[in-house]
Amino acid sequence: MEQGVGLERLRSLLYDAPDPAIWGQICDTFETWPVDLHPIDVGLHYAEAHLAGWPVALRAAPDLWVRDRLLPALRQIRPPPPPRAWPLIRALSIPEEGLLDDPMAQGLAAWAPLSLLSLLSLPAARLTDTGLAFIAQSPFVGHLTRLDLRRTALTAKAGRALSQSHRLDNLVDLDLGGTALGPRGLRFLVHAPIAERLEVLGLASSGQRTESAMELAAAPLLRNLRALDLSHNRVDDVGALALARSPHLRGLRHLDLSHNPIGEAGISAIKASTNLKMLKSLVI
Repeated sequence: MEQGVGLERLRSLLYDAPDPAIWGQICDTFETWPVDLHPIDVGLHYAEAHLAGWPVALRAAPDLWVRDRLLPALRQIRPPPPPRAWPLIRALSIPEEGLLDDPMAQGLAAWAPLSLLSLLSLPAARLTDTGLAFIAQSPFVGHLTRLDLRRTALTAKAGRALSQSHRLDNLVDLDLGGTALGPRGLRFLVHAPIAERLEVLGLASSGQRTESAMELAAAPLLRNLRALDLSHNRVDDVGALALARSPHLRGLRHLDLSHNPIGEAGISAIKASTNLKMLKSLVI
């Protein structure tokens, strides 16, 4: 590759619309960058200026690198050097194959490059409350805005681990769907400082009951919540009525209560609620 070809390649890619395939080519461009001819920092600065408007989820660590480099190294508690495009990467998603366990989570939590990420997605990982505690206390998670923990092996203790974290200062989107969080774990969560920043909370199929809805409704720290997913739980009319009457959930735009034992009384209360008048979408 000749001098300047890297920049020319970047220019042609960055003028295209955001797209996963384009992002992959951008990452590949840096892997083959002629560092002996042209400073890679020039390309990184140029790319960053043009990637500012891209969706964070698109700027993900390459799947091949995650599978072939990161995960094997974490198994040996020896995180690898990041790919050359890492300064541009804002999301890390572990494949949904139960590949990440607690010792690997400990290694990930100690990995300094984690500090650049805005989105960390660990769906279906073999992650328990112990592994989550490592991540929640990591000094490198301060920039995370979204944490996806769906279908992991978390229990009520996960709520405590998250509530005791003083590192997740920018987290606004938290998904605990498909876990065994339950009412007790939710209670820890909604009364902790982390709740005050949450805008999106996913609790689908997480063992929630009517008392959970009442806990949510009575939590003043949830005043910034914009989207709440309580689908596939055991919330009844009493819980729906509590949500409808809550003065703390007035900012909700999206509410999913589908697949709960809510009858006509609960449905009517939600639809007629003046506290929920900002709702744009309701699934019930």
